[in-house]
Amino acid sequence: MNIQPAGWFMAGHIRDGKKELNFNEYGAYSSKRQRSKLKGMREQIMEGEMPLNSYSLMHADARLTADQKELVTKWIDTTLTSIEDRNKN
Repeated sequence: MNIQPAGWFMAGHIRDGKKELNFNEYGAYSSKRQRSKLKGMREQIMEGEMPLNSYSLMHADARLTADQKELVTKWIDTTLTSIEDRNKN
């Protein structure tokens, strides 16, 4: 059973999230913007701000474990290094 106000709330979160970072468009971002988005993601993960508390309340399985946080931040760091190396050439 769907509760429509909750659906609208979630749709708003998704819409706002895609405005901030849309992985379908990420490849078209400049290297500077890609780095900025990745650094912002890393910071939010490390500070426990991602995923949003309002989202985690409705989706408990979306909370990141320490291992998941480490895995994602390592991916971010590797990707940042790759972007920086690509820009050196």
